Amino acid sequence: MRRVKVYYQHRDGGTKLINYEKELRSYREACDVIDHYPWDKELELFEALGEGGGFFLYLEMKAVSTRLTN
Repeated sequence: MRRVKVYYQHRDGGTKLINYEKELRSYREACDVIDHYPWDKELELFEALGEGGGFFLYLEMKAVSTRLTN
């Protein structure tokens, strides 16, 4: 698996959103982050507070330079 970066926010016992950032190196790690995200609690707080966080997964691509010659 290529490296994947995940950026997400959720509240940790209060009402303020906290930012998290992790670099994942396996499919299992990605599943763990998604599975352990407090989806139900965040949806409840979004409905109560009118403010929600975000959850973003980015595939990190390395730039490749090629040169064609005859």
